[in-house]
Parts: sequence; structure tokens; C-alpha cells
Amino acid sequence: MFHPVEDAFERRVGGKPYAKVREDGTFTLSTYGADDGAPEAEYGVTIEWHQAPKDGKLSLTGEGSPAGRSMLNPKYSRPKTPPFRVTIKKGEANEFVFDVD
Repeated sequence: MFHPVEDAFERRVGGKPYAKVREDGTFTLSTYGADDGAPEAEYGVTIEWHQAPKDGKLSLTGEGSPAGRSMLNPKYSRPKTPPFRVTIKKGEANEFVFDVD
């Protein structure tokens, strides 16, 4: 999840960028529709990895994340203290690598 650093950003643009990581580790951001990218801004980035539910039912928390505990260290999922910061610039490749342990 990409969390805008500017407080009023989400209200102004009407969305918050997110991505699902593919099996090869790549991802494409989505804000308003699938793989449409993200508005130019500075973001704090959080990462969560949830195991697929055994019963096949998916439920979401109030923040839009899958319910249940992330399989990664909790330090990666704190929006108030995001472990990564990036700046998305219009017209540039905007490729990011996030190393997690």
C-alpha cells in the first residue's frame, strides 16, 4: 500500500495506490482501476503478505487489508511509520525495489 505523505492528498485525488505482488515479485500500482498507476506524489510504503484463507473466504479489515496476521515482520505494515519512502514522478519509469526479511 502506498500512503500519501501529504495529509490532504487522498481526499484531493480520491484514491490511495495499492498493488498485489505477482509470483515473480513484480507489481504494478492501481489507484482508480486495475494497473492504472499512481498520481505524482511522495508516499510511505507498507507491505503485508497474507496466507490464502483455508476456507477460501476472504474478509477485509477496516483499512481494506485482508484480515488476519501478515506473515512479514509487523514493522512493514505500519502506515504511521512506513519502512519505505518513494516519490512517484510523472513521465518517469518509477521502478522501485523493496527488500524485506
